[in-house]
Amino acid sequence: MRQDAGGCPWQGRSTTGRNGRWPCCGPAGPGRWSIPAARSSRIWAEPLVHVYASCDREASYGTLASGHPVFRDRFTGETYAPTLGQRQDFAELTAANELDLAVVDDEFRTDWGGQLLMFFDRFAPLLSDAARKDLRAGLDPDTPW
Repeated sequence: MRQDAGGCPWQGRSTTGRNGRWPCCGPAGPGRWSIPAARSSRIWAEPLVHVYASCDREASYGTLASGHPVFRDRFTGETYAPTLGQRQDFAELTAANELDLAVVDDEFRTDWGGQLLMFFDRFAPLLSDAARKDLRAGLDPDTPW
């Protein structure tokens, strides 16, 4: 995946990978921070990371790309309807995390790539074109990474 210096690769979405491949964009756009970059990414990332960790995947995944999304917090049991932007951020963070595994673990990619591609087809309306392209290239066991 290519990335220009200072910019986010997936249409400015604020997604980060565990290995730092997808840096967080500033609130004023790529490379334009209104507060120090380290603090900006932490402020943005903490709520999204909490949402990601608290997601009851069995209850939520099937609805997130639908017209009636429901997010269920697995810690509290509370449910709410996330905004389109929240669902997009969640979907792209999920994609980034799975791609991180697929890039470094050929066995994971071979064993799970096909199923993950089918899974992310359901999330397609929430993902940017670049994210969908990277998922196809990164998870298809027959496509060299």
